[in-house]
Amino acid sequence: MNGNVEEKLFAIIEKIIHYDEDIIYESNLIENLGFTSIDLMELIYKVESEFDIHFCFEDLDLEKIVIVGNLIQLIANKIDGEK
Repeated sequence: MNGNVEEKLFAIIEKIIHYDEDIIYESNLIENLGFTSIDLMELIYKVESEFDIHFCFEDLDLEKIVIVGNLIQLIANKIDGEK
């Protein structure tokens, strides 16, 4: 399941910031990929739409979600119905 999540998330990231280099689990959306706060908002919206999930306020801890691997795990957990 995580492979599919990873593929879709990478595609979303690439579309938002027009990034064409390798994205890895350790990538920081802000420091490594150059995301702005607007980009982060767009990413959350597109992820919720693409995966048919909803993030609650507690999910959106910036320290957690700015690391690509953490975001992949959060999405996978949401799909599986976990918190």
